[in-house]
Amino acid sequence: MLHELIILYHSFNRFLGTTQGEFYKQSIEAIILLIITYMVASEYGRERELRLKYLIIAFSALFIEKIFAVIILGNVLFGSLGSNILSGQLQIILSTLEIIALLLIAHAFTYTARKEKQVFFQSMRIEITAILLIFVSFLIIWNVNVHFLHETINLYFIFVIHEIMKIIVLGYAFYLTLFRMNKHEKYRFSVLLAFAIYLLTPILTLINLVFLPSGVIRVLSHPFPIIAILLFMRATYLKLVDKATLKEEITTTRTKYQQELELSKLKDEFVSTVSHELKTPLTSMRLHLSLLEKQGDVSPKQQDTIALVQKENRRLTMLINDLLDLSKLENKKITLKLTRTNLNALVQDTLYNNIAEEKKITLTNNIPEEIMVALDEDRFKQVIINLYSNAIKFTPSGGDISFSAKQHKTFWEFMIKDNGIGIPKDKQKLLFTKFFQVENYLTRQQGGTGLGLAIVKHIIDLHHGKISISSVVGKGTTVTIRIPVKVR
Repeated sequence: MLHELIILYHSFNRFLGTTQGEFYKQSIEAIILLIITYMVASEYGRERELRLKYLIIAFSALFIEKIFAVIILGNVLFGSLGSNILSGQLQIILSTLEIIALLLIAHAFTYTARKEKQVFFQSMRIEITAILLIFVSFLIIWNVNVHFLHETINLYFIFVIHEIMKIIVLGYAFYLTLFRMNKHEKYRFSVLLAFAIYLLTPILTLINLVFLPSGVIRVLSHPFPIIAILLFMRATYLKLVDKATLKEEITTTRTKYQQELELSKLKDEFVSTVSHELKTPLTSMRLHLSLLEKQGDVSPKQQDTIALVQKENRRLTMLINDLLDLSKLENKKITLKLTRTNLNALVQDTLYNNIAEEKKITLTNNIPEEIMVALDEDRFKQVIINLYSNAIKFTPSGGDISFSAKQHKTFWEFMIKDNGIGIPKDKQKLLFTKFFQVENYLTRQQGGTGLGLAIVKHIIDLHHGKISISSVVGKGTTVTIRIPVKVR
């Protein structure tokens, strides 16, 4: 079976080496190149990219060379031209056209690899050398007499020069694709393989010309150009498909983004409207509850009920305020009012020691008194209050909470540390998510809206800073904030 396949392969190659086989081969290559040129030209009509322009010129040049060869071979097979026309000047002209086309193909497919200035000039030197060699071969044709031109010795040297030029052009294109092109670029391997396979043709032809004039090796090279062209077609087609798919995805994403913007706008309007509408009745409730408390005929049971309603009123008011603040922060409706502030004094003024005293928690302010930083005082007070509230909430009675700060060359650092219950590692990355609570909502005993850390994160982002949390269950939590010395 293998022996039969080898015989079939050699028979096929020998057929391609005939005038009829060459005609069919060149015709198939011309059709493929026409299809590729049409595809690229259609895409160029929609989006005029320089890379696509190079590809159109390159494939058009190779198509012209193939169609010219098809016309000549067709006339030899079916017309009045004799087979002697396939030698001499015509072969040199066809070979010259192929070199020019290969030069353009190499230029088009190595475009991304040649953007670097040094590589571009190296590549240009190779191309200029190839063009000069083409020019020299034409001078040889036109500057000797016709009789001397047809002597084998002169044609032999011209063909050798042409095959060397093809090797130079394809070899350098292979080098650029292998070593200079981005290794993650899609379909790079197809282009690399195409240059390698096409390169085999001039190499085998040169070996044939120099060492084996019988033409045995050259016959083996006949299928390689069409295989290389098919690989070029594959890479080009898939890139165009990817580009069309990407455009479709971008359009879909843009549509979804616009829808999200509309939904976000509606949500913000809803939150703002509802929050403001709720504030009025809550204020009224708070006022009437205060009046009820002041009446002397309120029983202890009624007093407890009023206190409970007041507590829930405060919690609901806090939730509404947090929602409004978060909505403004998310929509970037808040601008910072930066001032030079003594950090130690700001922390000291913000802390509510009575809350800590109720749980017998020790507060320590280790911030150096001389540290002056640029920040928005009102917004940073929110940060301190939210972090401090969390620390108080999750630190058991008799625990410790400490504040510290450091001044660095380009940034300053603020830390709050407690020895509370800690936060599981898998929950830490979710801490800045809206409404997220570390404890299960059915079992948690501590109050809170789940918006505090989300607000903190947005305020730190407004200061172009970073916030990180380090925690070990059962040992405590440290929150670290870093803010640039110069806030943009």
